[in-house]
Amino acid sequence: MGREIRLQAFPENWPLLTRVRTGKTSGDFIQTAKIYLSWLRGKHRQTPAEAYFAQETDEEYLAICHETLELVTTQPQILWRGADLDRRFEVLHFLLCESTDSLETRDAFTYAIYGREPIHPDATATQGAPIKWNDADTTRRIQKVLDEIEYADVAIHFGTEKFLREPLYKKSTDRREPIGLYSFYCEMKEYYRSAARFGNATIVILD
Repeated sequence: MGREIRLQAFPENWPLLTRVRTGKTSGDFIQTAKIYLSWLRGKHRQTPAEAYFAQETDEEYLAICHETLELVTTQPQILWRGADLDRRFEVLHFLLCESTDSLETRDAFTYAIYGREPIHPDATATQGAPIKWNDADTTRRIQKVLDEIEYADVAIHFGTEKFLREPLYKKSTDRREPIGLYSFYCEMKEYYRSAARFGNATIVILD
């Protein structure tokens, strides 16, 4: 089974997020909300949002889906405030960090991809990785740093001797790979621009 990183924006004061952060609700539920949002993004227009509920038999998880749908109903843009870094997250992180000598900037790049801190000590994704998050202030900080760097500054570090030596997850040395990385970089950059603009926090799920 492979690993991917996905980002999702939520209002920092959203009750579900608060309950997970304080340990009153299992971290499983924030992943449930993320999965439901992914389903909503991919569904056919004529498919009702409630169709997903038939797939969930557990009453607690079903309640989370209803709570998530209520959020989307009141803040419809939140549905599209997400990003998929696929399996390229380690490669993207390496290339970004190589593009700067600033430790503070490198920290921001690390938070952008891996999250600043666990949302709760007991909150883990399906494969056991901690569910992490960036608060709204950190999300804004990341956006400012990413806005200052162009993809050209990142891509020039692909294929260097240091890159070739680095044991990065799913690393490819195919010269076409930077073209694919470009789309994931742009998606991440646009994600943080939108999340920061609306003062959202970021959930980071490695699974």
